[in-house]
Amino acid sequence: MSHDGWRNRLRPILLLLLCIQLSATAVYGTLPPVSEFCSTGAACQGPPKSALDRLGRLERETFGPGAARCGDTICDTSREETCRTCPTDCGRCTQTEPVVKCRNRNHFALTFDDGPTPGKTRALVEYLNRERIKATFFVNGNHFAENPDNVPAVKFTFNSGHLIGSHTFSHRSLGDAGTKLSYAHMRGEIIVNDEAIELAVGRRPRIVRPPFFAFNPTSMAFLETSGYTVANVNVFTDDWLIPDPNGVLKFLQDSFAKVRDNGGWIHLQHDHHPNLVQATTRIVEYLKTLRVEFVTLDVCLGVSGYRPSGDNPFLAKHLEARVWKGESATNTTASTTATASMTRVAPTTTEISGPVDVGREGPATPLPLPTAAPGSGASAAVAGNGAAGLGLVRHEIMAAIVGLVIMMMLSP
Repeated sequence: MSHDGWRNRLRPILLLLLCIQLSATAVYGTLPPVSEFCSTGAACQGPPKSALDRLGRLERETFGPGAARCGDTICDTSREETCRTCPTDCGRCTQTEPVVKCRNRNHFALTFDDGPTPGKTRALVEYLNRERIKATFFVNGNHFAENPDNVPAVKFTFNSGHLIGSHTFSHRSLGDAGTKLSYAHMRGEIIVNDEAIELAVGRRPRIVRPPFFAFNPTSMAFLETSGYTVANVNVFTDDWLIPDPNGVLKFLQDSFAKVRDNGGWIHLQHDHHPNLVQATTRIVEYLKTLRVEFVTLDVCLGVSGYRPSGDNPFLAKHLEARVWKGESATNTTASTTATASMTRVAPTTTEISGPVDVGREGPATPLPLPTAAPGSGASAAVAGNGAAGLGLVRHEIMAAIVGLVIMMMLSP
C-alpha cells in the first residue's frame, strides 16, 4: 500500500487520538480566562495572563488530571468538591453565614473596603498610625494596576501593621443577585486576588469580605473548605452615600446604638470616600469616648489573618490534611502535614452568626495588577508535587510531543 494510502487509513484514528489528547488537557484549566475578570466594564484591567498561567500550573500539580470523584480522599476544589458537595473528602461545613461580630465584647474593628485608592489610603493609614490604631483593609486586586501609587500604598499599609483582607479581584458579587458567577469564576475571583495581594505585600490573606455582603451556599462552602474566614459587619456608616463627614458620623452613631449592648463591633467605611480622613477622625474621636479597644479583624475574630508564608494558594484547613491523587506527601510550607489518614483539620473559623444588612456595602468603581515579580507562594513546594508533580510535567511534555507528531502526520 502506498504511503498516501496508509496516511488516509490512519487519519480518522489520529484525529480521534488528537481529540482525546485535547480533551484530557482541557480538564486541567479550571480558572477563568483573563476576559472574564473584566466583565464589570469601564476602567477594569484583568490579571496578567502570566499570573493565571502560573496559578494554572500549580493547580495542575496540586489536583492532577481527570474528573473529581467524591470518596477518593481528594478534596478537589478545582472541580467543585467542597464541604457542601463532598463532606467525605472535604470535611463538614461549619460556617453557613459570614461572621458579623468580635469575640471580645469591647473589641471594635475598623474596616475599610474597596482600596487601595490613590492618595486617600496612604493619608488614612498615616492618620491611624499617629493615633496608634490598627485597622483592616479589604482590597481589590484590579486596583493595583490602575495607578502606580496603589501598590506602594498597600505595602505601606501592610508594613504599618494593618491587616490586609480580600474583597475579590474585581468586586464581583459572590451571591445570587445580578449576574451570578460560575463556580470557576467565583473561585478565580478569590484565588487571583490572593495572587495580586501576595505580589504586593508578600502574604496571602485568610479573611474575606464579600462585595455587597453577598454570598450563597456555594461560595460559603468553597471559602470554608479552602480555609478562609468570611466576615461582614454590624456597624454601618453608609459613607458611600454621604459625602459630609458629620453625616457619616451621625449614621454610625445611629447604627452603633442599635448593637451597642451586643458588644464585639465590626464597622465599615470605604477608601474612596471624598472626605475619608475627616470622617474617620470624627468616628475615632467619638469611639474613644466610649473606651472601646481598637483591633484588627484577625484579633477580633480570633483567627489567623494570613496563610503561612510561601503556602500553596489552593491548600488550607480541610485541604492541608487531604491526600493528593493517592500520594502520601508533605506540604513543607503549610501549617499541617498531608498524610494518607482521614483525620480532619479542626475548623479555624469562628462560629458567630447574626443579621446581615446586605444593602449597605454600596457600589464600587471597578478598578486593576502589578507587574512585580512573582510572589513566593506561586513557586513554593506543594503537597504532592514531588513524584506526582513531575509526573504531570512529563505528561504535559508527552502531550505536546504526541500532538505535534499527530499534526505532522496529518499534514499533506
